[in-house]
Amino acid sequence: MKKLSILFGMLLLLQPAVHAREKDDVFPRHEFRIGMAGYPVMEWLMFGRFGEPAYRPYDNPSYLYRDYEGPRYMLGHVTAEYSYNCSRRFTFAAVAYMAGMWNYVYDYKGNRRGRESSVSVHIIPTARFKYLDRPACTLYGSVGIGAWMSYDDNEFMAKPSVQVVPLGITFGRKLYGFAESGFGMAYVGWSIGVGYRF
Repeated sequence: MKKLSILFGMLLLLQPAVHAREKDDVFPRHEFRIGMAGYPVMEWLMFGRFGEPAYRPYDNPSYLYRDYEGPRYMLGHVTAEYSYNCSRRFTFAAVAYMAGMWNYVYDYKGNRRGRESSVSVHIIPTARFKYLDRPACTLYGSVGIGAWMSYDDNEFMAKPSVQVVPLGITFGRKLYGFAESGFGMAYVGWSIGVGYRF
C-alpha cells in the first residue's frame, strides 16, 4: 500500500509539468502583417535616383528636340505578409513588397506632355528564425529569396530578389507591432507595421 501511495503521489506531482508542456506546445500558427519598408534598392538600380531628373544626352543635336522624362517619384514599399509558425523557433513566410512609381514627360520647350507610371512587386518566400520567444516580445532574423517584377507603359521585367533581416522585433500578443532592420534588393533600412496572430 505504501508503494502505491508513493506512485500515486509521484503521478500527482508530474501532472502539472505534463499539463504545462502541453500548454506550451499550443501557440498561434498563423500571422498576417502589413507595413511600410525602407529605401527601394532594386527600383533605384533599375530606374535611377528618385526626385532627380533623368539624364538628357546632348551628343546628338536631334536630342535637343525630343521629349524627356522629369524626376521619378515613388510612394515607397507597402508590405503584406502571411506567416506560418512551424514551431516556436522557425517560421515560414510569404512576403510581398509593392511600390508605385511615376514621372512626367516634357517636350523640348519644357511643356508637360503626359505621365509615365509603373508598378513593381517583390515576392519573397522567407525563412525566419527566432532568437528570443516571449509571449509579448520576440527577437528574430530572416532570409528570403524570390523574384522582383516590374511593369510600366512599355515593358515587363523580372529579376531575382534577396532580402536579409539580421534583427527584427515584435511587441504585443495577438495584435502586435513589428520593426525590422534589413538589407537586400527589396529595401535597405527599416520596415515597420502591424500584425495579427491566430
